[in-house]
Amino acid sequence: MRYIQLSIILITSFVKAQEVNFLDKNKEYHYKAVYIDKSGDTITNEKLILWPLCKPWIGQPWLQTAIRYKYHPNPEQYKNYIDPDDFFHKKDVRHLKRKGKIRAHRNETTGAIINENAFYIHPPRGNQYRMLFYAPHPWIHHGYYFDSIFPYHFQLRIYGVGIFHQIYNATILPDTILFGRQVKMWELHVPSTGEIKERFVAKDMFNSTLDALFTREFGFIKMHYTFENGIRILFDLEKVVEL
Repeated sequence: MRYIQLSIILITSFVKAQEVNFLDKNKEYHYKAVYIDKSGDTITNEKLILWPLCKPWIGQPWLQTAIRYKYHPNPEQYKNYIDPDDFFHKKDVRHLKRKGKIRAHRNETTGAIINENAFYIHPPRGNQYRMLFYAPHPWIHHGYYFDSIFPYHFQLRIYGVGIFHQIYNATILPDTILFGRQVKMWELHVPSTGEIKERFVAKDMFNSTLDALFTREFGFIKMHYTFENGIRILFDLEKVVEL
């Protein structure tokens, strides 16, 4: 099992601030999710749903709230997915041969920090999005609370893999209309480079870049990941559904 240690600057400011409108268990955020392989071929194009559960996350109940990702894998498309990590690809192949169906999750519950000082979520990391385990987390620190934004450093340590250094650069964009509302928008650019253990031959599967768009009202409306090996994972918010 791989363990994660996060080193986050100024995280203590997250705890006492008020929650914002995004946390509503009566809303679902529907994303178009696309996985493009290193050859440039679109392998899967499906729906991903983010649902705030509005209860403490079991991993850090004193700090993070729980969110749930609902996956909608297309079996025919998913059969063409080849995990870039040979270990996990072999597991997928064995499962398909043994059970006659793909090895895919339908749900994943993880954590988020959403308040007046920060908006932070774990990215989806199930199924073909497993590589995001090593990638930057969508995170705006003070991005919607102060007008001045400065780059900040995020260190991600994954035991058995290495240490990742991620620099978050945020830019305020002009106001825009989204889902019938005027919103302020931020653009996020996050390169991530890792000090990877020597035993990993395919080191290009770890380094990545996150390009994202954020609004306070709707969270991250775009999360586009590009890996050094050419794989791209794209999430674009299409609608917000009232339950």
